[in-house]
Amino acid sequence: EHKDLAKVEVEKVKELTQKLHRWRKQVGAQMMKPNPNYDPSTDLWSDAKMPQVKTVGSANPNKPLNAGTRLPADVASFAPGWKVRDWGGPAMKPGLRTEWDGRKKVLMTHPLSKTVPCVLSRKIEVPVGKKTMLDLEVTNHPKGNWKLVVLVNSKEALSKDIEETKWQQVQIDLSKYGGKTVVIELQNQATGWSAEAAYWSRIQIVH
Repeated sequence: EHKDLAKVEVEKVKELTQKLHRWRKQVGAQMMKPNPNYDPSTDLWSDAKMPQVKTVGSANPNKPLNAGTRLPADVASFAPGWKVRDWGGPAMKPGLRTEWDGRKKVLMTHPLSKTVPCVLSRKIEVPVGKKTMLDLEVTNHPKGNWKLVVLVNSKEALSKDIEETKWQQVQIDLSKYGGKTVVIELQNQATGWSAEAAYWSRIQIVH
């Protein structure tokens, strides 16, 4: 598995190849063929259309290496200033969607596991004497629910089950932190383990 022996074991390669061909013929296996109608320019997940992001390390060594490797760049594009950690769900392809449930440019996240949520975080300075709101719009996947937990300086400011497949506006008044720097965390928590994806159409700080 670590060293290619094909060029050394030439006869063995021929023997195994012949066995494979005989087996395919025996079972009537269908071979894959290129799709003549495939157009890479329309593929949202084409490497040519998506930014290349190198994933460096992980706090969890069991994190799937192919789970939304473009997600940090997608988060930065969708909500400048926000960062993401502890995401999973490679089969659901976390990242940007050009459209979802009537909204354009939607971000999808997914928890790393049943117990480890996906977290979006940002540090902001709340101005004095000006109303400051955290403004979100979220929904779920039709086949699964999730819990939205908002932490401000590690203290829970909101816990809400996102169960209805419709867009919901969530607002949190940050004005009481005027003159202070706060760290905001948005957690996409699992409530079971089936399509625990969070869909975000808006993540913004409004003054």
